[in-house]
This record gives sequence, C-alpha cells and structure tokens, in this order.
Amino acid sequence: MARKFKVPESRNEVDGLIKEIGELQIEKMKINDNLKQKIAALREEVDKFLETNKKEMTLHLALLNAYFTEHQKELTENGRISVVAFPSGEMAVFLTNPALSIKGEKRVIAELKSSGRKRFIRILEEVNKDAVLLEPEAVADIKGIMIIRKERFLVRPNTTTQAATQDIKKLKKLLK
Repeated sequence: MARKFKVPESRNEVDGLIKEIGELQIEKMKINDNLKQKIAALREEVDKFLETNKKEMTLHLALLNAYFTEHQKELTENGRISVVAFPSGEMAVFLTNPALSIKGEKRVIAELKSSGRKRFIRILEEVNKDAVLLEPEAVADIKGIMIIRKERFLVRPNTTTQAATQDIKKLKKLLK
C-alpha cells in the first residue's frame, strides 16, 4: 500500500516544514555530539587496556624467546624440527617473506634508469578524470566514459549551519 503525504499548500506550511528540518538537524547534532563524547571516553579506556595488554604480551614473548634461544638445540632437536609444541600452544622462529624498503625513491628510479634496469620501474596508466571533466566533448565518442550529474534538492534552515540535501530521484520514490 502506497503511503500518502500531504504536499504543503502555502508558504506558511513550507516555512513550518523548513523549521522542522532545522529542529531535526539540531536533535541529530546533539545525538551525534553525545555519541562522539561516549566513543572518545570508551576509546580512551580501551586504549589504556590495550596498551597494558600489549606490554604484557611483549614481555611474555621476550621471556619465551629467551627460553627458546637458550634451549634451541634441545627444543628443535638440533634443527630437525622448526615448530616446538607444548600442551598450551607452540613456539617457532621463522623468517618473514621478503619485503622491500626504498629510501630516496626518486634517486633510486634515476639510478635504475641510468643503469639500464628499467624492468624494475612500474609505469601506472589510468584515465585522467580531471582532464576528462574539463574537456568532455573531446572524449564523447569513447565508450565507457560517462559524466554523471545528479539533481539534488537543498533546504537550509536558519536555525542551523547545516543544509539538508537529498537526491531528487530518491525523494520522488519516497512519495510514490
């Protein structure tokens, strides 16, 4: 069953609806401010707990690593096994996958180019969206390029600094 809404019939009714939007925005801002305060307080409490937890876990890892290092030959049966099992879990020492760190990327790129090792340089190609928006007629014949503009409706109540906006198609669907 479609919902029926009464479209305003006078400037006074329009003004009343704008006022109500302003009141709803103020209520929303108050709720959001309250929520932000509660989240900040909770985040502070959780951050303290997590910091303590992290320090304790790091200490445990350091103690276990010291034990492992001291007893490595015995625990790994002279390197025959890499994972040492205990009733509550296991321990192991392993190497991570290689990762690359580059300091002075421009200098490194220049040196790779000058030394004939361009295969180590990635060239990224992508559509320059800013250029297309500046010259849409120049690419109008290219399939896959669409310039989208949506029509939005705006109401800015005097009681708040915030405007209420919405896609007009969505608004029309709401009243169907």
